[in-house]
Amino acid sequence: MTETVHSDFKSYCRQFKRENSPRGDFVRDILVDPSWPGVYSPDRTREYLTGVGASEGAMVAFEILLAGFHAQRRGGMSPVDRARVAGRASQARKTPEEQRAAMRRARLSAAVNTVADSVPELSPEQIGRLRAALGMEREARQ
Repeated sequence: MTETVHSDFKSYCRQFKRENSPRGDFVRDILVDPSWPGVYSPDRTREYLTGVGASEGAMVAFEILLAGFHAQRRGGMSPVDRARVAGRASQARKTPEEQRAAMRRARLSAAVNTVADSVPELSPEQIGRLRAALGMEREARQ
């Protein structure tokens, strides 16, 4: 079962390898990393990423991919995809610059929410510091 989930996760990730984003960068890195964990386990993967000194961006990208993977397995949408769909209606009335800024905020918010949901050990203070570091200090989690 674990091996099947592992190959399913890598297959899910492959669809983003051409994406020009932190998620795409992360996927390209793991696809060529010979020491990438051979057995899928979110905890083992987090330990591996911490052990190799992965950046905060890489950790967030992993959590976004993980949330999307689990949402897809349940037949739903990932938080990033939900944010993208929800933002399309209001974007029609915005300039391209406003649209890019709104998408960035939605992605950051979804990423922080995914991390907060996936890592229950994080305190509200740590989540607040993450939001502040990403320039989201005024946004409250819904």
